[in-house]
Amino acid sequence: MLRKKIYTPILKWKKGEKNALKFLTAIQKRKILPFIEIVDEISPSEFLEDLMDCYNDLVYIDTSYVDEGERGYIKNLLKKDKGNFLIPVLYYSDFPDLADEIINISNKIIIRIPVPEDIEGDDYPTIFGELNKWCTDKDTKI
Repeated sequence: MLRKKIYTPILKWKKGEKNALKFLTAIQKRKILPFIEIVDEISPSEFLEDLMDCYNDLVYIDTSYVDEGERGYIKNLLKKDKGNFLIPVLYYSDFPDLADEIINISNKIIIRIPVPEDIEGDDYPTIFGELNKWCTDKDTKI
């Protein structure tokens, strides 16, 4: 269950950021929910080991920088996450295909909504309409 968090730092999973998380007090750790963007190659097992070494609670995890194409990295990472600490970050472009796969691995997801800048791209009503339809079909909430 998500406890009330008051801050979500966005981290690139660099050494200094890992150390900052590691040395937070227990009270400080209870007040944050980190958003980790993995930007450098690291195996799923090594990432989870590093995470448990410095922060043993829920985190949002975005692997889009290292997970091009098939998005296999996020799926492998979630399958190895035995403590269910990872909340995957999906993008609108991940719907419905990847989202259908992820919802079978993880019971929580968050969605990064794009700013509709492209004149020929989807606008907010279309984006939210499609996401709501997907959620209704899956009997889940976003």
